[in-house]
Amino acid sequence: MITRVFTITGMTCSVCSSYIEKIVTKLPGVMSAEVNLLTNSMRVEYEEEILPLDAILSAVIDAGYGISGTTHDQDADSSCSSDRRNLARSGESGGENTLLRLFVSAVFSVPLSYIVMAPILGLPGGHILMESAHVFSFAFLQFLFVLPVVYVNRSIFIRGFKSLARFAPNMDSLIAIGTTAALGYGVFAMFAIAQSHGLENVDKAIKRAMNLYFESAAMILTLVTLGKYLESGAKRRTTEMIL
Repeated sequence: MITRVFTITGMTCSVCSSYIEKIVTKLPGVMSAEVNLLTNSMRVEYEEEILPLDAILSAVIDAGYGISGTTHDQDADSSCSSDRRNLARSGESGGENTLLRLFVSAVFSVPLSYIVMAPILGLPGGHILMESAHVFSFAFLQFLFVLPVVYVNRSIFIRGFKSLARFAPNMDSLIAIGTTAALGYGVFAMFAIAQSHGLENVDKAIKRAMNLYFESAAMILTLVTLGKYLESGAKRRTTEMIL
């Protein structure tokens, strides 16, 4: 029987850690599995003759999470310090990745919010966007701006819907459902705008163009990413304090 420590990425709440513990514990040959949400780590005690290492990695990956940094606990005391250092470095790497996502999300969300609010607040260029000849372009421009935000945060949708499909919804599931609903309605409204514009019902087309919710989806993803970036920084500082 051996004990290995893994670095887990993609966890957002206690539901995630509990779910990973559950699926790993069910693997044949596993004596115990403990997941620490604060340090993004998992310690597994199992029979190596019964359960290959790849089976543990596959179980976590199939659940929608990342796993790396395996350490064989031959000396619990010495490896504990090493594991924490590895986790601290992992936290720095994860924070850099989240910062990149936050930067891209903000770059597209801020102008998207301006495009939406300009006609309402009378900001420069707002009256041009809402002219009858440009109403569909107004909607399509919002759609183009939200796409990069959705792409860089696609991991939220992957983890969220995977957890939902396994009847173990987490915070990512809630975000994925909410933003998908907003995006889906926005795409439907775009077709409705095109139809209304084609029928020369300009007033109806403009009314629909003011309720697309693309900016809501973008801002939700941006704020969630901001929260995860701040969280990763707090985790990194906490890990450094306990080294």
